[in-house]
Amino acid sequence: MRRQNYDPSLATACVAAAGILGVMIPPSVVLIIYAFLVMESIPVLFIATIFPGLLLAVLYMLIIYIVTLFNPRLGPPGPRVSVKEKLLALT
Repeated sequence: MRRQNYDPSLATACVAAAGILGVMIPPSVVLIIYAFLVMESIPVLFIATIFPGLLLAVLYMLIIYIVTLFNPRLGPPGPRVSVKEKLLALT
């Protein structure tokens, strides 16, 4: 993110927030250890954390979008990408 001229505080916040998502979105080692300790089903915990993890990811993206919308110097826009390139990236 430094090479792309992102603000250091925004870059640090993004990395810290991503660390939380790593624990919430399956497969998570922390979740497996927790399931073992409380004798709960691992698949049940994985299913239980999918929606909150995805919701948190969407909210993080929305917050970053809003913050950079009001203060564009924090996160400069990337290069324009065509629809064809976006579709190719999904495959």
